[in-house]
Amino acid sequence: MIGVDTNILARIFVEDDAEQRLAALEFMRNRSDTDPALVSVVVVTELSWVLTRMYGLSNIAVADILDWLFESTNVIVEAGDLIRSAVALAVSQGTNISDCIIAAIAEEAGAAKTVTFDTLAAQRLPGMELLA
Repeated sequence: MIGVDTNILARIFVEDDAEQRLAALEFMRNRSDTDPALVSVVVVTELSWVLTRMYGLSNIAVADILDWLFESTNVIVEAGDLIRSAVALAVSQGTNISDCIIAAIAEEAGAAKTVTFDTLAAQRLPGMELLA
């Protein structure tokens, strides 16, 4: 198993550097179910933020990209079921995928709530509360 940084995955999907994209694709082609790529929760969170904020992709487009990761036999997504549920919630609520992942991880860890200054997240996400 080999861990993957956010920029490797971003190169595959945004196609903004042809040379790095080819290298990233080749790396992924060489992964298998016996030697998979590990995508951490941090990488999924950062990737969703980068794709929406820096590249302007919609939540639905990012969810499709993340589905590719979840469904790949040569990729292991840390806490995959939890993250997949958080992504589905973000799409259904029309809110930030990163915020949903943050709230889901906190809840899973036993946090009573997650405080934020993000009014929209506090309004739309169970477990998120505005810090006043």
